[in-house]
Amino acid sequence: MRTGGWLPMVVTLALASVMYAWWTGQARVRRATRRLEPPLAEIVEQVRARGAGLARPRGTAVFVGQDHERAPLAVRVHLGNEHSLHERVVVLCCRTLDRPAAGTDSTPAVDAAGADVGVWVVRVDIGYDDVFRPRAVLTAASAVEPSLPGHADASCVLSESRVAPRPRGRAGSRVRWRIYRLLDRFTSHPADLLDVPDATTTIVGRRIHV
Repeated sequence: MRTGGWLPMVVTLALASVMYAWWTGQARVRRATRRLEPPLAEIVEQVRARGAGLARPRGTAVFVGQDHERAPLAVRVHLGNEHSLHERVVVLCCRTLDRPAAGTDSTPAVDAAGADVGVWVVRVDIGYDDVFRPRAVLTAASAVEPSLPGHADASCVLSESRVAPRPRGRAGSRVRWRIYRLLDRFTSHPADLLDVPDATTTIVGRRIHV
C-alpha cells in the first residue's frame, strides 16, 4: 500500500461502484416501465371493445418492444392519450437471450389472433451479440405469416421512458441513482442503434416513477 498499491484498488472500487449503479438503475426503470405496459391480449380486446369509437388512421405502424408478453408503452399512450391506433398495427417484441447468439431460435413467430382488428404480434429472440434489425425480422416474419401487412412504408414507433424526480431512500441509494442519471445522458438512443428510417420513426415518451 505504501508503494502505490492503493491506486488500483481505488480505481477498481470506483469502476465497480459505477457499474453497480448503472445495473441497479436500469433494473428499476425496467420494473417501473413493465408495470405500465399492458398485456398483449388486453390490447387486442381493447381494440375490439372500442370498435368504431376508436380512431384508426390509415397506414401501418410497427411498435417495437422488449417483452414477449406485454405491449410497448407507446401502444398504451396511443390508446389512452391519443384515443387512436393505426389501421394496421404490428407489435414487434424482441427478447434478448442470455447467450451471444440466438441461432435457430432467431426465427420470428407471428401471432395473427388479432388480425381481424388489424393487430399482429411478432416475437423474436436474439443473442446479446446479435444486431436487432426490425426490417429484416419483419421480412422473415412475412414468409412465416403471409397475412402480415407490408412494412416498406410503415411507421416505426419507439417507446421512451423518462424518469420522474429521483426516488426517496437512503443516502447510498440516492448517490447510485444520481450516477445512473448521469450515465443515462451519455447513452445512445435506441433509434440510433436500430436499422429504422428517421423520416418514418416516431418516439413516444412517458414520464415514469421508480
